[in-house]
Amino acid sequence: MASSIMGRAVNNMRCLILLLAGLVTCAMGSSSRDLFAMSKWAEQQGIVMHESLEWKRYNDDPLDEDSNWGLELKEPVPPGTTLLQVPRNLVLDADSIGEEFQVRDGQEKLSLALEQLGDFGIHKEGFFIFLKLLRCSKESEDSQWAPWIQALPKKFPDFTTAEKECLPFYAKYAADYQDKKFQTFCHAAATLGELKESDPLDMETAKWAFHAVGSRCWKTAPINKDDGEAPNTELVPVGDMFNHREPPNVAITHDGGSVNFVYKGN
Repeated sequence: MASSIMGRAVNNMRCLILLLAGLVTCAMGSSSRDLFAMSKWAEQQGIVMHESLEWKRYNDDPLDEDSNWGLELKEPVPPGTTLLQVPRNLVLDADSIGEEFQVRDGQEKLSLALEQLGDFGIHKEGFFIFLKLLRCSKESEDSQWAPWIQALPKKFPDFTTAEKECLPFYAKYAADYQDKKFQTFCHAAATLGELKESDPLDMETAKWAFHAVGSRCWKTAPINKDDGEAPNTELVPVGDMFNHREPPNVAITHDGGSVNFVYKGN
């Protein structure tokens, strides 16, 4: 009895940080997620993980190459504990990526691509990160972020046409909206030469990047609120594995040199 109670207590103390789900859309090849290489890369890049964090696999199916991986606390820590620190130079933030593509392609060409977004221009920050993921996937092993890209899920949930027809009105509207946004992102990316819409492999990769942006990015609070700085959209390597739950149990803070993930408690 005592051991059973202790076992339940230990399980209750463990804080589930993430549960990643992958269902339909595959876009990054058939190789499995390489968490070992990503962990080694993270250490080399100066990413600091709290010693109480451990990787956990949530799917024991050996035939599933896209196993659900997450981060879990192996022992309790007090609220306010910094679980993860990611150097600023590793963060994919929309403002910096926009400047990068402006320098590379020129303002005129970038403006033409942004015009292609039309009403979806309100999502241009997500579009910039979408472009960056496309570029990273093209660069493959030459990309600075290659080990992290390889550790991302290869599959994301996606509705079939038949499934969408069965959705309630507002849910179907939201799904249709995402489909139109994806098509628009692809048109705009093609303007910059980042993909060919006639190439099935390019479109498969684009679908993967689109879902990665939609499920793993967030709006950040400005670092200098007093300066009137607007929030920005960013995707943080390793940090993107947090807050896949409701309510979120990790707060995201900035200190200029890094992005920090602070435990709020359950």
